[in-house]
Parts: sequence; C-alpha cells; structure tokens
Amino acid sequence: MTTTENHNEYRCLTPQEIGKAVTMFRHMAGMKQLTLALEAGVTERTVQRIERGEKVNDDSLRAIARAFRMDDNSFIGPREILSTEEAWKKTMKELENRELIEASRFATLKDAESVLDAAGSIIDDQRVKDAAATELAMFKDSLADWAMIYVDLLSHSEKLDACKSLLQAAQTLEAKGYVIRYGVYKAKSNGLNFATFLIVPKSDDALCQVKQLLVPTQFENMAWASLQK
Repeated sequence: MTTTENHNEYRCLTPQEIGKAVTMFRHMAGMKQLTLALEAGVTERTVQRIERGEKVNDDSLRAIARAFRMDDNSFIGPREILSTEEAWKKTMKELENRELIEASRFATLKDAESVLDAAGSIIDDQRVKDAAATELAMFKDSLADWAMIYVDLLSHSEKLDACKSLLQAAQTLEAKGYVIRYGVYKAKSNGLNFATFLIVPKSDDALCQVKQLLVPTQFENMAWASLQK
C-alpha cells in the first residue's frame, strides 16, 4: 500500500489542525497557556478553545501567530499543508529568537536593586488606563533617572535611597489599581542583565499571578534604546 504525503495538499487548515499546531508550538517554546495568551493579547480561554480545536475569529488567530513571531496569516487562508516534520523545523526556526524568563511581583527593596543593577529595561504598560497616566509617568521617570546614575553611586546609603525612591513610585502606581510584575534577563550576546516590567490591573487575577514573561533576543537592543530617550 502506497502512502502519499499530505504536505503537497493545498487548502485551509481545519480548527483541529490549528489547535494541534498551536499546542505543539507552545510546548516547543516552553510556554504555558496563560503566557501565550498574555503575549498574544487574548484571553486564556481563547487559547484553550483554539487548542481544543474550536473555531475562533481570525483576529485571535493572527494574534497567536504574532505571539510566535510568525506571519499574521500563518493559520488563516489556503496554503500548502506541511508535514509534521516540516512544521517542526519551521517553528523551531521561528522560535530561535524567543526566550522565557521567570516573573515575580515588584515589591521589595531587593527587587528594586535587581532592576537598577540592570543595564536597561522595557515596560509593558499597554493595560494602564489614562486615569493612572501621571503615576505611570512618575514610575518611568524614577526608573530612568535612578538607572542612569545608580552604577556611579558610591555609598550603600545612596543606593538604598535610590531603591526606596523607585519602590515608592511603584507603590504609588499600584495604589491606582495595578500590579507590577518583573523579570531580569541575561543577554547571551554580552552577559549583561536587562529588566522587563509588566503592569496589569489588579482586577485581572490571572495576569497578576503570571510566572513567566516571553522575551525576544533583540530585547537588549530595545532596552539600550530606552536609555537614550
């Protein structure tokens, strides 16, 4: 009996095929469903529905594709159906420039010290509403100002004051109804540490407890650029 490979078939992916692909890609990236949802800007329930093989709207599929740093229409429209092996190789190539880092609550002087010791930082503040714009700006200014001179501070007391000041700015922002999660990433290119922040509403229980953040390998370039502003 002759078996014909299906990768020459040209058609749209079924919801079940999309679900299997997304599950495989997520596992290959070492991501949890919540991490993928966060990266894509969709709900965790949407990711669960996709992976169960249920039909979702095209915008959600485009968002998932972007989270994997794939073309927006990777799951939409007719295409040549890849074999499992071909899909695996293609996805591994797409995910080479992504890495997961551990995330925790930004809440202590030690947290502030870790961030100010870093070479640069990036803040994801897209969920902060206009009502907290002033407090967000104060936090960003405090971070930028102290990060610029922290390495030159000579005494422990001066560094402690810097950490207290940054932590106070963070607490002022959190008082407006937000939680700040953060992680520190060591760049493979130069061994320097870079910090990343995620600011989320306290009303979003899932995001407030997120344990991992997905970081692109060009992260250090973005962080360096942030210091030039």
